[in-house]
Amino acid sequence: MQSLPGETGIFAPFALYTIDPKSWGGKAYALRHLGCGFPVHPGGLLATCAHVVADVNSDKEMLVAQHPTEGVCHLIKKVTSHARGDFAVLELDCRFNVVPTAILGTLPLGVQSFSYGYYDYFIDNGEFNIIPQVYTGTITATPTRFKLPLQTKLPFYQLSFPCLPGFSGSPLYSQINDGHALSGMMFGNESSQITERYVSETDIDGSRVIEKSVRIFESGAAHTCDALKHYAKDLGFDLWPQ
Repeated sequence: MQSLPGETGIFAPFALYTIDPKSWGGKAYALRHLGCGFPVHPGGLLATCAHVVADVNSDKEMLVAQHPTEGVCHLIKKVTSHARGDFAVLELDCRFNVVPTAILGTLPLGVQSFSYGYYDYFIDNGEFNIIPQVYTGTITATPTRFKLPLQTKLPFYQLSFPCLPGFSGSPLYSQINDGHALSGMMFGNESSQITERYVSETDIDGSRVIEKSVRIFESGAAHTCDALKHYAKDLGFDLWPQ
């Protein structure tokens, strides 16, 4: 894996997509892009979101992973999902020389962070092409209750930038000291609103008129590394052993 220029321990994720099973063993024919995954154990384990791999039809497609610095795709041998936590472990038939260093413990608000994923991609006549992209911002909240049906009370990070389509399962990196390290995994968005103007008036007949102006925006949501370690333990995996 190749690190970002000027950074230490910041690695691009793998793109997860499906191929035509009949093409495996030759030139893999790509069908659709699903999301991202990144190494969490030297023994060939990738972390991603359960919803990214939930609808793979094993009769019609095969799940594979590809790193942007490689020209080959790796077959995913096994998927183990934690549906309540929207987390999954993918097992590859390979080993990783390095894995991103994880920040265990909850980071404070305002920490500079960025998500590294693949919003831009295209499939041309079965050939899968990815364009790495980085979106930056800050940690704006650490709530414990997600508005969508995520069945967990573990803290997660709310971010000042959204989780774009194709970014689910991408690593979140945050600034610590003079560098960056893995702080979590993107999994979705939360819709929030800010009231810009609120006017209440009472007419002559006593009826009340209320005018409210709001601005709707989306905040990205990411699991903390502590949460990932917790979900992995539920599935029988030990990530970042100390």
